[in-house]
Amino acid sequence: MSMSKFIPQPICSLCSSSNTKFKYLINEWKLYECNVCSYVFVYPYLSEKKIERIYQNFSKNIFEKSKITQDDANRSISLINKYKKNRDSLLDVGCGNGQFMSVAVKFGWKVEGVDTSNFLVNYVKEKLNYVCKHGDFLKIKLKKHYDIVTLNQVIEHFTNPKKLINNSYKALKKNGLIYIATPNILSSAAKFRKIEFDYLIPPEHLCFFNERTLVKILEDEGFKVLEVHTWSYSFDLAGIVKSIFKKDHKVNFKKDANNVVTMNINKRIKTLLFDQIFCSLFKRLLNLNNSGTMIGILAQKI
Repeated sequence: MSMSKFIPQPICSLCSSSNTKFKYLINEWKLYECNVCSYVFVYPYLSEKKIERIYQNFSKNIFEKSKITQDDANRSISLINKYKKNRDSLLDVGCGNGQFMSVAVKFGWKVEGVDTSNFLVNYVKEKLNYVCKHGDFLKIKLKKHYDIVTLNQVIEHFTNPKKLINNSYKALKKNGLIYIATPNILSSAAKFRKIEFDYLIPPEHLCFFNERTLVKILEDEGFKVLEVHTWSYSFDLAGIVKSIFKKDHKVNFKKDANNVVTMNINKRIKTLLFDQIFCSLFKRLLNLNNSGTMIGILAQKI
């Protein structure tokens, strides 16, 4: 008689506690939570080869630029500029299509990027004319040090976030800065929507942080936290309200006389009033006590 493979209870890789519990099963992926620090992670851990295959498959999907990404970049760079008047060298880890780098350039930064996708690296180099390296940041050898390293929507893609932060520390000049932006697992949206939280998407996202866990990992690796902020989107509030009232999220469409697909006029009005006006006005309520959907943290190498 065959026996199923035994998987031991995982130990939290941030605080080393064995007090962890199973949290969610999303498709084939198991998520665990540390009862001590609330760090959430996919376990068993994925191999490097499996992660590489996953990212080869979806890297082209982030080719298109979006207004949300643009707004996020402007918000993040504005925070960085409060603490760094000398805007010299910036290394964007997991630079993707270079949209964050383009915003940084507009603010006066001299940018370089690194990404595991050959496709995206070539795009950044050939279309945007930025210096960009192809490779795994955990393995790549850098020839210089930078004033700031940015991990913009990146840390959640790693199974070993401590090593990522340690490598960022090594890549920085004395008193250099690190900026991290990532989904907030203790956000209002995550608490209300639970397993339906938009950013619980393994195996693309492999670990999930909150303010406490981000501060801990940075301080453990030799950084001093300067500022933490959170923000949310209109669709976060819409998702919470719809999940509370268990409304159908789908919008009904129909064809007009010319066979053109249109939205029902009542649905159009409802979408305009609720999603675009009400949620846009009141989404800031989700950010109270740093409970916004996305969390950004700026720290200094010491």
